[in-house]
Amino acid sequence: MDDYCAFSTENMKDWTFHGYTLATEDIPWVDGFFWAPAGIYHDGTYYLYFPIGGGGKTGVVTSKSPTGPWTDPIGGPMDTGTMDPGIFIDDDGQAYMVGSIPKEQLKPQPNCHRTPFIVKMKPDLLGYEGEKRILEPHEYENHTEACWLHKYNGKYYLTHKGRGGLIYSMADSPMGPYTNMGVFMGGIRGNHQAVIEYKGTSYLFFQSRPVSDFQHRRNVSVTKLEYNEDGTIKPVIEPPYDPVKIKNGIDKFGHIPKIEKKKRRKGLKSNSEK
Repeated sequence: MDDYCAFSTENMKDWTFHGYTLATEDIPWVDGFFWAPAGIYHDGTYYLYFPIGGGGKTGVVTSKSPTGPWTDPIGGPMDTGTMDPGIFIDDDGQAYMVGSIPKEQLKPQPNCHRTPFIVKMKPDLLGYEGEKRILEPHEYENHTEACWLHKYNGKYYLTHKGRGGLIYSMADSPMGPYTNMGVFMGGIRGNHQAVIEYKGTSYLFFQSRPVSDFQHRRNVSVTKLEYNEDGTIKPVIEPPYDPVKIKNGIDKFGHIPKIEKKKRRKGLKSNSEK
């Protein structure tokens, strides 16, 4: 995408649109499109980590407001080997980043596009502290993208997108070792998840495609995430969508005809897609 936009809520039902908050043209060194970002608030500052395409170039911007304006404190990419960054701050204040690296870079599972990693962040959250820990093949399953790290009742959960849907691993430490627990949300429509606790309830945000039914035009969806007594995640079924919202979306954006899909995969886009 060319730019990011922001929404806010106080009840997880009604949402306020705050407009477009950051565009690729705002950052001089960016030479491609934004992919899925991750943000966090720490010590009075908001941090937004963003990948440029799937090549592994990741930057960071900061602001005193979640809607910007944003400042580029480094003036270039923070890292050139990370795709789909996820950021997590533990109870002791230590921050961690998770993400994906190309499968050529160590320990891939057979037929996996990429390999997940975990790394400690420096106190200023603008760089790494030490080396990335590349997960061993037995710690995850069919990884493709979208790492996310969260904590619940003392356990650490590394979730990611896999060939079978959304998959998770559990550990007693943020750096692992992790135990692969398998798929918790099946199907191919759910993609690029994030887990947030808000007012005592855990929520799973994910991408879906009920309007466009096309992989590159996705909708933001959210549902509750629940746990079993042993800490494992209860299976999540993609919730039914409001038919009125689906109709409104189709009326506004339209379906993408099948004949256009091949053109889109070549990277072409129209002004109406922005």
